Parts: sequence; C-alpha cells; structure tokens
Amino acid sequence: MELAPFYAAILSFCIGVILEVWLHAQLPNISGKSPLAGAIRYGLTRMKRLRPYLDHGILELDNNTAERAMRSIAIGRKNYLFVGSQSGGKAAAIAYTLIETAKLNGKRCFAPTFRLAL
Repeated sequence: MELAPFYAAILSFCIGVILEVWLHAQLPNISGKSPLAGAIRYGLTRMKRLRPYLDHGILELDNNTAERAMRSIAIGRKNYLFVGSQSGGKAAAIAYTLIETAKLNGKRCFAPTFRLAL
C-alpha cells in the first residue's frame, strides 16, 4: 500500500485547517475596509469550495492534466479544415481520441500499428 497519498491528504487537511483558523484570527485585527480584509473575507467565503480538496487529498487543484491532453487536439484544429470529407473528419476524430486515450493510460502509440487499427 502506497502511503504517500495518505500523508498528502493529512498534510493538505492540516494546512487548510490552520489557514482557516489563522484567517479568522487575523480578520478582527484589520480595518474592515482595507483591501487585506477584503482578501481575507474572499478566502474565507471560498473555503467551502476548497474543502473537498482538503478532505480527500487525491483531488488536483488545477486541470493542467486535462489541458495538456487537449493541447494536441487544439493544435490539430486547423488540420480539420483539410480532412477532405465528413468521413475523413470522423476518422481524424477517432484517431485523435484513440491516441489521447492511450497517452492518458500510459501506452505508446506506434504509427504502423495504429494504421492497421483503422
């Protein structure tokens, strides 16, 4: 059993609790109309949305993985103009889907093998 995710979950939860307590403690000491007080109130109102990340620890705070996976599709978007036909566009969409799914699952795509699959 891998303990790193477990420790990461505990650490993120502890840091979140400490941060929330500290923000609540600082708010009465700051002028209510100051930009810092506004920033603290903003953070405290968003703690509810941060709680799932803090409670589980395995959730990611950003969507960089999904954006990286979509980058090649976005780059290929101009290539869709030159697929030639509707069936060519469908074949290109299937190819991109298979390639990106394989990449996400840690598989390497080889061009000769892939051509045989189509």
